Amino acid sequence: EKAIDKALDHDIEATLKEAVRLRNEEHIRTTPQVILVRAAMHKNSKGNGFIRQYAKNIILRADEPAVGLAYFKWRYKNESIPNRLKRAWKDALEKFDDYSLAKYRMDSREAKTVDVVNLVHANSPSIDKLMKGKLTNADQTWEAIISKEGSTKEAWEKVDKNWRMGVEY
Repeated sequence: EKAIDKALDHDIEATLKEAVRLRNEEHIRTTPQVILVRAAMHKNSKGNGFIRQYAKNIILRADEPAVGLAYFKWRYKNESIPNRLKRAWKDALEKFDDYSLAKYRMDSREAKTVDVVNLVHANSPSIDKLMKGKLTNADQTWEAIISKEGSTKEAWEKVDKNWRMGVEY
C-alpha cells in the first residue's frame, strides 16, 4: 500500500496504466483492484476522469467490483466511496452478461455482487435477472461440474461436450 501511494503521489495516471498492465499482461487480479480503489481515494484523482477511463481495462471479471468493495470496506471503514469509483463499478457491472453475473455472484463473501449493484444502481437486463434471483446457472459452469463430479474422464467429456471453458456454445 505504501508503494502504491508513493506511485500515486508521483504520477496517478502512470500508476493506473501499470494497474492495467498488471491486470492484462500479468493476469494479476487483486492488486489492480487495490490500485484502482487507492487511486480513487487519492487527492489527485478528483476531476481528471482517470478512474473511469482506466477502470474499464482493470475490471475484467464480474467479481472484481465486489473485490474492490471488500477492500474499500476493510481499508477505509466508514469513509464514503467516491462517486468516480462508484461510476467505474457501475460501468463495469453493466457490461457483464447473464453467465458472468451468475458465476460471480459472490454470495458467500462479505461483499457480494448484489451489494455493489445496490450501491451503484447499475442496471441492465442481466443485472435485473440477478437482482430478481433468476441467475442461478452458476452450478452449470465447467468449474462447478468438475468440482461436483470430480476430475474424471466422464466429467471432462461432459464439460467438453457442453462448454468451451466459460463460454456456452
